[in-house]
Amino acid sequence: MSVSVITNQNKVNQNQEVLGSSNKYIQSIIEFKNILMELTKFRITFFVTVTTTVGFLLSSGKFNLDLLIVSLGVLVLASGASSLNEYQERNSDAKMERTKLRPIPAGRISENNALLVSIALIFLGSAILFVNGVTVLLLGIFTLIWYNGVYTNLKLKRHMQYYLDPWSVLFRQLLDGLLLVVIFLIAKF
Repeated sequence: MSVSVITNQNKVNQNQEVLGSSNKYIQSIIEFKNILMELTKFRITFFVTVTTTVGFLLSSGKFNLDLLIVSLGVLVLASGASSLNEYQERNSDAKMERTKLRPIPAGRISENNALLVSIALIFLGSAILFVNGVTVLLLGIFTLIWYNGVYTNLKLKRHMQYYLDPWSVLFRQLLDGLLLVVIFLIAKF
């Protein structure tokens, strides 16, 4: 009887070890998902996608496969652009109270891994947009270059004056307006 009690206790201990390691695995997956959600600014990119979808529907009047492909492509490409933006602003983010807890400055993801995630998302989003044609891809790439090449660099150069700087506001508004042009052109092609 004592042998069976020990054997059963060993099984319980083994099961607890397995559950403990699987809980750590699940916690790691959840933490990685949370880092990706922050890194890609998912709440913002999701609403960019909603805007794209609604604009596509209003412009084309069609609910079809093209709509789903364009929406997915915009979501993935915008996520890549946002991740790249986080990478580009990592040093200034580390100095600002409001942004110092973002994934890169807080050390929750390395700079290299954040850059790899952004590059992978940009390539994947571009490939998805290319399914709808070269024009759609080029418009997506142009928007990416405008956001990460022009707007973000302008913000970085004007760092602390950003919120009061009329040029930064103008470039951001041009970026938002460009999104509407992209939606219209995608729906018409």
